[in-house]
Amino acid sequence: MIRHTNYRTAAPNTTTGSDWTQHGNCADVDLDVMFPGTKPRDIAAAQAVCAGCPVTDECLSEALRIEGNVMADRRHGVFGGLTGKQRRRVYEELERRRKAAV
Repeated sequence: MIRHTNYRTAAPNTTTGSDWTQHGNCADVDLDVMFPGTKPRDIAAAQAVCAGCPVTDECLSEALRIEGNVMADRRHGVFGGLTGKQRRRVYEELERRRKAAV
């Protein structure tokens, strides 16, 4: 399910946004594709857009930074090739490693 925004593509062309967003495979992709809901076929289509993307690392890092400790059911869309649940697991693992290093 998509939240209503003024944006038409997954990587909006904004003057305040990071420049890397304009280089993503999703830069000209309709927003509906990158916010696929729960159907495996639709999720796979969004992840296919991310496959081979030159800014996957930046995208995933930005999503993890913005989402922080948000629960998996509050994480929407595919960013850096990962679903919200997958990003939550990555976040938890990074936190576990950070705490273990202290």
